[in-house]
Amino acid sequence: MSTFDRPLSPGWYPDRGGDWNTAISRSRRFASISGHYGGRTGTTQVDILVPLAIERRHSCALTTDRHHRPSTRGTDLTIYSIDVAPTCGEYQTPEVATALARLAECKPADARRVDREFLRTAGELTPKLQARVAHALGLPPDWPSRITPPGGFVAADGAPRILGRLAGAGRVVAATTMSIVGVQRRVADIQDQLGHHLEEDGIYTTSLLRSLKTRPEFWRALAAHLDIRVRDIVHIGSSERADANAPLAAGVGRVVLITGTERSAKAVPRELRADRRLCCVPDLATAVAEATRTPELGVSLGLDGTAS
Repeated sequence: MSTFDRPLSPGWYPDRGGDWNTAISRSRRFASISGHYGGRTGTTQVDILVPLAIERRHSCALTTDRHHRPSTRGTDLTIYSIDVAPTCGEYQTPEVATALARLAECKPADARRVDREFLRTAGELTPKLQARVAHALGLPPDWPSRITPPGGFVAADGAPRILGRLAGAGRVVAATTMSIVGVQRRVADIQDQLGHHLEEDGIYTTSLLRSLKTRPEFWRALAAHLDIRVRDIVHIGSSERADANAPLAAGVGRVVLITGTERSAKAVPRELRADRRLCCVPDLATAVAEATRTPELGVSLGLDGTAS
């Protein structure tokens, strides 16, 4: 059944409430979409006005070419989000918290707290923020120039190829914790290594969304940025707190947690494992296969969108 060979219903449209009028009122720029929907009495031609921004974003679901069959790869509204490090690779330079601890000669836990509270959710490294960090750790005022900028991300062997399989099943974005210090370099490194498998501007950091990944607010903000419902997110990651607890609490559709070993999987709290939306797997390849599996059918979507 193609996208238009189904009844139009509130649940079909990507808006949270499924209200066409609400969606249309959000924009003054519209595209005319022609298509068919099937009912019990047959198939009817319809012409629908939708905002151009939505038409572009969901071009696989809505098409202005009546002779083009919409894509059948995956679920049109599903977004696959994936953690960056250590799920897809590693950073080759010290974390900001590590660099701060060395410069301040303080306990690593103190530096991590300052990084977490001040830098990971900051949208900009302002003079005021710089002064607050200096005061908290006893650092010189020019401390940013004295630490090694973070960067040097290197994808794990096979990670880009595996991520390509995920991109073959649907839209993919990266969801990652990142301090505002050196954020441009890190984003550039990730884009260079993995960007061709991600959505355009598809690297969502804690500094961009202004929330920690360990909080449900991060996942709600991610859904809002993508103009989807939280439950349309399928997330892959390797941190129990950031990649499982928080997104599940926010209401994501599914989480595939990479635990590495069966023993580590059994160490996941029983109440968390009891959540039917969670699946524990040993590695990234298995995670992608599980994430793209259609729960109702028990199959995975191949690169061409066909079931296997």
